[in-house]
Amino acid sequence: MPWHSLKPDDPLFIALDFHPQRARLVPGDGVYNIVTRTCARAGIKKRMTPHKIRHSGITDSLEISNGDYRKVQSLSRHADPRTVMIYDDNRKQYQAEISRKLAERVGKRKSL
Repeated sequence: MPWHSLKPDDPLFIALDFHPQRARLVPGDGVYNIVTRTCARAGIKKRMTPHKIRHSGITDSLEISNGDYRKVQSLSRHADPRTVMIYDDNRKQYQAEISRKLAERVGKRKSL
């Protein structure tokens, strides 16, 4: 089916055999099993989940779009742009950077 004829409530993952056409995969375990089996076959030792793959995709999308969180929000379908901005914060490590700078500043004040 062409992408432009899809509706927002259409399933993201569909069964390809022994099911009526375009049958939704069993929620949760079906996609999880696909991910774990595929990663095992690929030799990936780290425990992977559908959410980890989604997280990586959103983070990488921010990287290739130079941090254009509006575009990535559209891709990820997050209702609130602040959710995507959390991914961007993780990508750029803003919180860690500011925390480190504050700790350095506090340390300098102690020694004065």
